[in-house]
Amino acid sequence: MCVRKRPIFDSEKLEGNIDCITTSNPICLIHATKIKIDGISKVLDNQLFNFDHSFGDDNTSEEI
Repeated sequence: MCVRKRPIFDSEKLEGNIDCITTSNPICLIHATKIKIDGISKVLDNQLFNFDHSFGDDNTSEEI
């Protein structure tokens, strides 16, 4: 299975959203900010997904 990351839209940036996906063929890494049980401390939670191929938002259709 192959996946392709889409770029974050300008409208999403204006809303304060950030790019939370990193691709490094064949891996996709999803970054999520979570708040610890104390209700104050933040921690970055990363989930790793393996694919046959992964492509970033900078890859062209011709490359894929």
